[in-house]
Amino acid sequence: MEKLFKPLLSLLLLLGTFHMVLAQSQHITMAGIVVDAASLKPVAGMSIYNNDRQLLGKTDENGYYKLELSFNQSADIAFNFNMQKDGYTAFSSTLHWAALQGERSTVFYAGIPTVRSREKVFSKEVNTLPGNSYAVVKSGLETVIASRTLDRKLDRQKNAGDKVFVVLDGAYYLVGGNGQVKIPGAGTRVRVNNDKVYTAADLNNVIKRADISFINPVEGRGDIMYEIHLKEN
Repeated sequence: MEKLFKPLLSLLLLLGTFHMVLAQSQHITMAGIVVDAASLKPVAGMSIYNNDRQLLGKTDENGYYKLELSFNQSADIAFNFNMQKDGYTAFSSTLHWAALQGERSTVFYAGIPTVRSREKVFSKEVNTLPGNSYAVVKSGLETVIASRTLDRKLDRQKNAGDKVFVVLDGAYYLVGGNGQVKIPGAGTRVRVNNDKVYTAADLNNVIKRADISFINPVEGRGDIMYEIHLKEN
C-alpha cells in the first residue's frame, strides 16, 4: 500500500504544481499597424523586439503585425518593446496591463518618422475593437489618423498655442491634457475643477491649455456637458 501511495502522492503534487503554473499564466494577443509618421502610409518590415532583444515579429506589406505574448505571472504586466527599421527612428514603449487570468487582446498603433523627418512619433493603444484581424485593426486606424491630422493642424495654429477652446474647419474643440474633445459649440457649458462653470468660448480668458490635466464628459449634471481638471500646483 505504501509503495502505491508514494507515486500517487508525487503525481498529485506534480499536477498541483502544473495547475498553479497554468493559473498564473496570462496570454495577450497584441496586434496593430505601423505607419510612416509623415506620409501616414504603412511601413513594411518594421521589427518588433522585447527588452531581451528577442525578435517578436515584423510588420507585413500592410504595416500590420500580430504578436502572441505569454507571461507566467499573476501580477500586473509592464511590457517593454522596441520597433526598429533601417532609415527610421528607433521607437520604444511600455504598455501596462492589469492582472487578468486567461487571454485578452489589445491593438497598438504607431506612427514612426524616418531619421531625416521632422515629424514626431505618435502612438495609441485601443482596447475597444471587436477583434485583431487586419480588417478590424485597419478600421480603427482611420480614427487614429484623423486624430493625428487634427493634432497637426493644432500644432500649426501659432496663435492657438495656449487656447483651450479652438475652432478648426468649422468644428469646435476643447484642447489640453489628454488631447482634444469635439464639442457642440461655443456655448457648451464646461465646469472647471468641480467648481465654476463657463461657456467654452470663455475658457480662453480663464485657463491655459498647459494648465489642464484632463478633460472628460459628464452626465446627469443639467446643462453641464464637460469637466476640466487642472494640474495641481
